[in-house]
Amino acid sequence: MMRLEKHGFRSSFRFQLFFIFTVLTALITIIFCSLYITTEINQKRRQSEKMVLLLANQLAESARLPLFAENHEELLYLARRATGYPEIQGVIISTKDGHVLVDYHKPGKPSLQNLHSELIEVRSNPLGASPENAISGNADSAGAVIGTVRIEHDSSGLRQQIRSTILISCVVALLFWIMVAALSYLILRKVTHSFNELMQGMETLRKGNYDLTIPIISNDEMGLAAATVNKLAATLKQRDEENTRLNDELHNAMLIEIQSKRNLVTLNRSLEKEVNERIQAERMARSSEQTLKNLMDVLPVGVVRADLNGNIEYLNNFFVERFGFSKEEIDTVDNWSLEAFPEAAYREQVAALRNAAIEKVIHNENEVSMYEARTTCKDGTVLHVIYKYQIANGHLIVVMIDITDRELLQEQLLKTQKLESLGVLAEGIAHNFNNVLTGILGYISLARLHLDEAHKAYKPLENAERASNRAAGMAKQLLAYARGNAPAMEPVSIQQLVEESVEISLLGTKIKDQIELPLSLKTVMADSDQLNQAFNNIIINAVQAMPNGGTLSVCGENISLASDNTLGLPQGDYVKISFTDQGCGIPSKNMKLIFDPYFTTNPLVGTGLGLSATHSIINKHGGHISVESKVGQGTTITIYLPATDKTTQQLDRLEPAPQSLHRGNGTILVMDDEEAIRNLACDTLQYLGYSVTTCTNGEEAVTLYRVADESGTPFDAAILDLSIPQGMSGKDAAEQILTFDPNAKLIISSGYSQDPVVTGYRKYGFIAAVNKPYTIQELGQKLNSLH
Repeated sequence: MMRLEKHGFRSSFRFQLFFIFTVLTALITIIFCSLYITTEINQKRRQSEKMVLLLANQLAESARLPLFAENHEELLYLARRATGYPEIQGVIISTKDGHVLVDYHKPGKPSLQNLHSELIEVRSNPLGASPENAISGNADSAGAVIGTVRIEHDSSGLRQQIRSTILISCVVALLFWIMVAALSYLILRKVTHSFNELMQGMETLRKGNYDLTIPIISNDEMGLAAATVNKLAATLKQRDEENTRLNDELHNAMLIEIQSKRNLVTLNRSLEKEVNERIQAERMARSSEQTLKNLMDVLPVGVVRADLNGNIEYLNNFFVERFGFSKEEIDTVDNWSLEAFPEAAYREQVAALRNAAIEKVIHNENEVSMYEARTTCKDGTVLHVIYKYQIANGHLIVVMIDITDRELLQEQLLKTQKLESLGVLAEGIAHNFNNVLTGILGYISLARLHLDEAHKAYKPLENAERASNRAAGMAKQLLAYARGNAPAMEPVSIQQLVEESVEISLLGTKIKDQIELPLSLKTVMADSDQLNQAFNNIIINAVQAMPNGGTLSVCGENISLASDNTLGLPQGDYVKISFTDQGCGIPSKNMKLIFDPYFTTNPLVGTGLGLSATHSIINKHGGHISVESKVGQGTTITIYLPATDKTTQQLDRLEPAPQSLHRGNGTILVMDDEEAIRNLACDTLQYLGYSVTTCTNGEEAVTLYRVADESGTPFDAAILDLSIPQGMSGKDAAEQILTFDPNAKLIISSGYSQDPVVTGYRKYGFIAAVNKPYTIQELGQKLNSLH
């Protein structure tokens, strides 16, 4: 002890350990802090670059149509909205030949050092996808470049974030190092205490003091050494007493007896202290083990601990909750394999992978081995799981990571891409179908005008016209699906829609209908075409479920839902409609999949989009749809839709009177690329009293209009088709016609009722718009309104 005090603390064993440990801790802290700062800086820079690029792409997508139309106001609005983000300083939008349409910057001048720009080309959408590409899921080639969008963004905020990250990381690392250094000093002080006690006892023994009892602090090498020194001191003391006893036997005998008693008390105390210390150590070990178990129970992965013989010792809470098995149900690895891999062939494959992984980690305990397998839960659900194996303290640790949700997200992304391709195909089909319907509906309307209501063909023609109108509504719905348009809401009679859907969908089947819809049933605000399609999908599914015939029951009622209803709908009045069939029913395993896109139990008949589209339509209308089914007994589909304050009878009284037929005279120019529509327009307008000239594209329309204008016999009006795949469109033709005849009466015609040119036709120089398919009454009314 004298030597220790002489040399001082800096030369002590405790200080050397403390110095080495703190230096290593400082180096490790610096390395991890540097890695963390580098990672955070790179991540923040990537996030900033991704945000700017995403914003540029979104702006380019939004600016496509305004840029094509050179709509300065809309482009300026998009530029101002983009500069609402703090990092965005300016937006420059130019045409493809470099002409700047919009150059908008925030007030103030940012530092040029921190200013960066992103240039994105704006391309036109391809006119349509080929059916082959749409079905196969291949994207069509990109459209032509129509302009560019440049976004200027300021990186000073990013620099400030990086500086803050560096400062905070350094402060946290310094505090961490100081805390570790303090803890290490306290631990080393406790560890070296027993060593110092032993050295002090040895020095005392060297001086001849045999009444030595060194405290045994711990049951380790130092404790054993202290016990040995204590015994050595006792032995030396006994020998000294024996020498004294030779001089005085009686006195020595008494001294020996007294000393023996003292030694016994000392030994008892030492044993008692050792027992207490051992009990405390066992308590600390149990506490540490419980802390570790608590930590593993909150991990978001399954953890299994087993011995090398395959006996399972521990399962964490995540394993029990995700896979459904408790330790009592799977006490060995073999029992787990029987439950998780019920197919014998697949179980053998997984067993081979497991044995290889265990063999690998046994030879190298520091290595982690892994493999993937399809795992069956207790409820029958199959999960995709990654298994990781490691050896720790003679035990096998297995970590199970469920990656099923990640795969589902990837599948959903693939389905979304397929739906986008399907939307492009639907747009092209609906456009062509709409053109055909225009001719059919127009000629039916024209034929009815030549017949009296008492004629036998009048009623069939009226039914055909109604069916054609419904088909036109389906075409509009396809266009809305392809372009994502919101439903066009208006008061709708549920009774009328259900009766029409049942009559059309059950035509030619063995199914009987039973409709119970009271006249007091309230109307709903809905898009009649979309709602009719939803009803058709439900009825078609019912027909397919009853191939040998049966009864389809449809009933409805007015209900009021409270704020605490279980449907998740707002409080208010609703119309409840139930469709009940007597079909084969839906198995419970398919119930949760019936609204998924592409899910179908009969791929030869359907595509799996019917109920998915129905679910989407009902949700867009603020309603709810549910399904109840029993195998072998039938299925009931129930729909809730928000109700208005009017009944079906009141709606019938509010319906407008039929349009009257307006006749006129004059010369009309009709431009359309479909021959059937040109012929229909010619026959219809001639029936109304007009003289008609037709052409196929915008170039011909401009030429014919110019010749007529220069000859002094201009056209009284011109009906121009909006979309011409191979030629000048109606919009471009109108621009040229208005340059030499500003007073021209131009009407735009299109099947895209929600197209910006149709909805805002006056901004493009048109004085009216007519939607395909149109009837003779609509055409006459539009021309009559021009006078």
